[in-house]
Amino acid sequence: MNTYRQKKRNAGGLLDLCAALPKCVNAIEIGSYAGESAAIFLASDKMLYLTCVDPFYEDDVEREFDRRMAAFPGRVTKTKATSMTALEGLIHRAWFDFIYLDAMHDYPSVSWDIRHWQLLLRPGGYIGGHDYTEKQPGVVRAVNEEFGKPWRTFQDGSWLCRIGM
Repeated sequence: MNTYRQKKRNAGGLLDLCAALPKCVNAIEIGSYAGESAAIFLASDKMLYLTCVDPFYEDDVEREFDRRMAAFPGRVTKTKATSMTALEGLIHRAWFDFIYLDAMHDYPSVSWDIRHWQLLLRPGGYIGGHDYTEKQPGVVRAVNEEFGKPWRTFQDGSWLCRIGM
């Protein structure tokens, strides 16, 4: 049975990313899977409220996500949808202080997510994601094309940029 445990090295990278952020009232994670990073974000107390978007194609993964998020009552909204579908539902009614992208890792998908989700970012907000590594060239290419290079990178392959100061 898969326990969906975050490796210490990966958890450390996300904790470092959280330390680089100011307090965020409203954050969103695109690609939540079993809730590993969402739990780290919420436990850091840097994010008051987190919307988690994932299609949750596997029942056992969704159950693990729900189990983890039960530790944060009233602070999580689970949106069972793809990135594109979720964006359509939020485009006219949401602003986020922080957006974390960890859905698809191919170049067209990451490029689409960066261009479209940052439209919902508050001025001076932060956008980041996962897998900015040589093993995921589509992520690296999309991030570099949009931002030049990330403002910060972290040991777990996470990246972070600040938008529109």
